[in-house]
Amino acid sequence: MKTYTQMPKIVSRESNNQIFYPYYSVIIFIFSLALSIRVDGAIDPVFVWKFNQSSGTVAIESGTGPNGIILGSPQWVERPVDDDVGNKALRFDGINDYVSVPNHNLINTGGPWSSKTIVIIFKADDTSIANKQILYEQGGNIRGLNIYIENGRLYAGGWNQNPSESNWSGEWPSTPIESDVWYEVALVLRKTTDIVSSDKLELWLDGELRATAAGGKLYSHSGNIGIGNINQWTEFPDGASNDNKFFQGQIDEIRLYNDVLFAIRIEPTSLTFSETVGLANTSSISIYLPPNLDSDHSPNEVIIKIANNALISNPEQSKNGTNFTSSPSLNQLFEELSISQVTSVFGTQLGTLGSFYRLEFDLNQPLSNMIESLVQHELIEFAQPNYIYRQKLVPNDMKYSNQWGLAQINATAGWDYETGSSNDIVVAIIDSGINYNHVDLTTNMWKNLEEIPGNGIDDDGNMYIDDVYGWDFHSEDNQPNEGEHGTHVAGIVGAISNNNQGIAGVMW
Repeated sequence: MKTYTQMPKIVSRESNNQIFYPYYSVIIFIFSLALSIRVDGAIDPVFVWKFNQSSGTVAIESGTGPNGIILGSPQWVERPVDDDVGNKALRFDGINDYVSVPNHNLINTGGPWSSKTIVIIFKADDTSIANKQILYEQGGNIRGLNIYIENGRLYAGGWNQNPSESNWSGEWPSTPIESDVWYEVALVLRKTTDIVSSDKLELWLDGELRATAAGGKLYSHSGNIGIGNINQWTEFPDGASNDNKFFQGQIDEIRLYNDVLFAIRIEPTSLTFSETVGLANTSSISIYLPPNLDSDHSPNEVIIKIANNALISNPEQSKNGTNFTSSPSLNQLFEELSISQVTSVFGTQLGTLGSFYRLEFDLNQPLSNMIESLVQHELIEFAQPNYIYRQKLVPNDMKYSNQWGLAQINATAGWDYETGSSNDIVVAIIDSGINYNHVDLTTNMWKNLEEIPGNGIDDDGNMYIDDVYGWDFHSEDNQPNEGEHGTHVAGIVGAISNNNQGIAGVMW
């Protein structure tokens, strides 16, 4: 891998296989071929508070939604992100700063909601504080949602305790976090019903599903929304509270969705770079994609995941005038779709695996129409073709399972054909510098073999002394290794693969 930082007024030229590009900060060359990735199906949030004002006492919602009233004296601070130098965040002092957002039918007073998603970009000064620090809360001690920090852990909570509704006593899944680090957290309430079911409340952090818990449908509730503190009442595992629970730190953005995000993962924003190379850094959130009918599948079968307690005790039967499920509306749908057989996928009705079933139907109706009809029913969490899977070459890298992009481009199909054995291909990545000593990059880096490292001599006569990995024209030195984003991008393309650590590079 070769790295060059461009000089401010250089004209684009090519010389001795060293390419200089004006208008960009660094050029990185690695062994690989770059592949573009397209993510379909982004949905729009209901409301967004970007906290991008420079002053004032109003937190402006980006559209036509309710503005928040800023209480106390939070400070507007610069929060540069990539080229968006005007981006700001709101800093809360942990003493008396918070934001109050009024009731709104799309947030709390409308209801009931089967699905909700709350996304917050934040950085806490001290996560180890024993007192709870509220990032967001809506509702009260009967129904509501909240996200807060306590004793080094981040919690996402939900409850709906009215016995005549979902009678959800509440759950608060959590994950550890560090102080003074930017995170993107997402609370996801996923296609709930009045029957409290497992894995319906999800806590995501920087694109990874960290914890799940049982959840039920969330009904209409009132009480202004609190950002940075409890506004009126909220619920915790140790009981309801209306005491102050001030947050100390910065909040960059809050997004609310009245929908489930069907993607395998929520992609973290570019605010959350890491020295773990190549983890996703886009701000898009992807949702359910249409079934891929070009992949091999059984033509008259569909796999569904159904809400708990919807099926009768013995579904292993043909539908000869009998009901498959305990839901009249679901039975009617199965009849309309001419479902002829319902079979447990895993041969059990216990736990989460007991919710998966294979449906058989007549071949006289399109599979895509069948799936579209099934997913509209509130008791069906998802439906897909019964795909035929074959063995593929999969690397053993520790974080390979987090690399949604490789799955999107079907990288394993290419690796099955050939993983490559040559370093003849050199690819330029236009970005910042990289950590060329990173354990998951070092052996895939381009090196200037005509230069003797550390002897203080321009061995190759190109006017740059000891330019083993290139040259940093910004700092005028031979160490172009600054910039976490360059390390991140280099990892996506050229991380060492199948080495039982880090991630896999596309180039494997």
